[in-house]
Amino acid sequence: MDIRARIIDKYMVDVLDIDELKQAELFRFNQGLNDLNSDEESEEYKAIKAEYDATIQELDEMAHFSESETPQVGEYEIAVPYYEEIEGVVYQKWEVRSNDPYLISMKIGELKKELANEDYKITKCYEASLIGEPAPYDVLALHQERQAIRDKINGLENQLQ
Repeated sequence: MDIRARIIDKYMVDVLDIDELKQAELFRFNQGLNDLNSDEESEEYKAIKAEYDATIQELDEMAHFSESETPQVGEYEIAVPYYEEIEGVVYQKWEVRSNDPYLISMKIGELKKELANEDYKITKCYEASLIGEPAPYDVLALHQERQAIRDKINGLENQLQ
């Protein structure tokens, strides 16, 4: 497999299997000749052959592609691939972005969902207190757990500002 690449911009690359594309072009070329029913000296044949040759040359001139492993990242970090062409080879490289707003927002959403999933415990404790029954959960421990989550949410929201 001959993998080649063309850089579109710093963060986007077009990666192609050249062998597969050459086979497709050859098939298209032969199909064009079959449809043409003409000899090799005709202008139509020469035009199709010139187009085929130009396409194959363009594919051959594409840079080889060198892929690399995704680096390890920590929480709220994201590895973003970028590409550089050096001496006919397109290299995939990585930049690690810290405190990625998207990841922080996702974590805030998870923590808020965690709070919402535990709301029923607060409701049960409140109902029990209204009718003079003992709370079904340790209210102090429940409050401390929920406050720790709220503090984490507030800290993350501050990071976004």
